[in-house]
Amino acid sequence: MADPSHQRPIELILLRELARRLSTPVTLYDANWRLVHLNPAAEALFAVDYEELGEISLDEAMAIMRPTDAHGAPITAEHMPVGIALGQARPEQANIWVHDQNGVAHRVAITSIPLRGQGGGALGAMSVLWKVEDGDQAPWGRGPTTRRISGTA
Repeated sequence: MADPSHQRPIELILLRELARRLSTPVTLYDANWRLVHLNPAAEALFAVDYEELGEISLDEAMAIMRPTDAHGAPITAEHMPVGIALGQARPEQANIWVHDQNGVAHRVAITSIPLRGQGGGALGAMSVLWKVEDGDQAPWGRGPTTRRISGTA
């Protein structure tokens, strides 16, 4: 786990507090591509305890969730919406499959956005996940395709 004396930017601290109160799964990553928070809904989705897990790299987080496309092909960290938000500083959406620590696959719609501080500096990225039940349609379309969000990065 991270050193508790390590001070995070206030924006990440406030986002963590907001995410903690949401029933929608949210993950936060810092500018060093490290998972710095899973809210309780994300903990339930992935069947992990963030307090036990602690801060981990994006690659380690991908090893936990094992994301795949609709055909079961693995998705690399760089091709995940959060990887695009962190690496290309632009928002991204996708419909994918993730797996919890019990091996159960979950179809999710995921939206990741880059985070910039008041001074314009990169803070990291935030991902919001929406579990898509059988027969449901993801909020922005069908299938495992990735589509960009319009707007500025």
